[in-house]
Amino acid sequence: MCLLETSDIECETSPKKRAKVTATVSGKNNRCPRSEKSSKDVLSDRNIPGAANGLRRSTRYRVPPLDHWRNERLVFKALPSGDVQCMGIDKGFEEDNYGLRQILRKREAREKKSQKKKVGKTVKNTSIRDVRTGRAVQMLVHRPFETLEWTVNPNEVKETPSYRIGKSFTFNTTSFGFLDISPFSSKETQVSPIKNLHFVLIKGHLEVTIQDTKFTFTVGDSWIVPMGVPYSFRNCKRAKPLMSFSTFKE
Repeated sequence: MCLLETSDIECETSPKKRAKVTATVSGKNNRCPRSEKSSKDVLSDRNIPGAANGLRRSTRYRVPPLDHWRNERLVFKALPSGDVQCMGIDKGFEEDNYGLRQILRKREAREKKSQKKKVGKTVKNTSIRDVRTGRAVQMLVHRPFETLEWTVNPNEVKETPSYRIGKSFTFNTTSFGFLDISPFSSKETQVSPIKNLHFVLIKGHLEVTIQDTKFTFTVGDSWIVPMGVPYSFRNCKRAKPLMSFSTFKE
């Protein structure tokens, strides 16, 4: 409509007034709505996709549901072009999954335990040295083992001594040493023909028989056995008693 008004005015006015009228018309054109050409220019300047066919791409973002109880939120960033870009989701507080981790850990432990393979014993013919003959013989041995064990012949089993005696000093007229007795064991009856014996109980509980008389001694007790008199010891406890002895002549 603005163009039609301008042509009518130009036909009715004189050339002198044409400049003034043209200026007035141009001012009215500024207040007129944008033409179709100007709208297309704006669309091309903004580089909006789909402007050629009249479609515009949505600027909305698709995101999964946010866990608001953990303070999850979207993070946006302003670009130099003026647009806003979604950078992702701020996870907020760490999720408390201690119970789930405990369940998974126990499940993995059960699975590993069930998957353990039982190593079967394999029997192989192996060369073994016979301890009685000293020769190598072929025997069926179960493998793998780090060591091989054999039962000892009952005739070769050595009995543990009932007592142990050790002399630390010996002279013509005197000697000194220690004596211990195994648990619930006894020392057989003996006689010292030429020397007297002096005993001191250092540790344990002991029953002593001198001639036909029995005595019970504890830690710190001492006694003398004259020469020619029979004597014996008996350990009444599970622990080993320890005593010192000395021999001397009158």
